Amino acid sequence: MTEIVKMTHEHSMAQVDGMEGHSKVKITKEQRELYSILRDMTKEAELPSDLPIELLKYESVRVLTDQRLLAEVIHATGGANLGIFKKAYPNIFV
Repeated sequence: MTEIVKMTHEHSMAQVDGMEGHSKVKITKEQRELYSILRDMTKEAELPSDLPIELLKYESVRVLTDQRLLAEVIHATGGANLGIFKKAYPNIFV
């Protein structure tokens, strides 16, 4: 594993650890790996930092947050705790 990929993977795992601790939802190894892969893919496609604030109000340009991505992973892997996870982040899942 190259050094950059290893650092990105470690950062992703730290993110998952934090969300797992906050939500009290057990995240499986499969879900962790899928999250890491998808996070790497979505980082390449993120919105530019100089995007005008007016455009961010449109649903089509919403940034995929770490919590939203992990929720998608939980859903895609048949996780029964999706509702509990979402309730832990009421400001994100309105």
